Amino acid sequence: MIHSLSGRLLILTTIFVMLAEVLIFVPSVARFREEYMLTRLERAQIASLALLADDMLDPELEAELPRNEEVFNVGRAAAGPRAR
Repeated sequence: MIHSLSGRLLILTTIFVMLAEVLIFVPSVARFREEYMLTRLERAQIASLALLADDMLDPELEAELPRNEEVFNVGRAAAGPRAR
């Protein structure tokens, strides 16, 4: 079957279809990952803005932010050089 014209056409068609699937699938996965990372960054920014609003944060709000925004760690940087 490989040596016949129809066999060669079938193999060639299969190769082109698989190549087209790869050329469509890879950018789609990359776009999904980029959107996922941007969403996570926005959620982290929301949590950090809540911390910048006031030094004393209500404990309920402090517990609610990681739950709602799926942010697990929020750090605060000290102004000035680090103490060693």
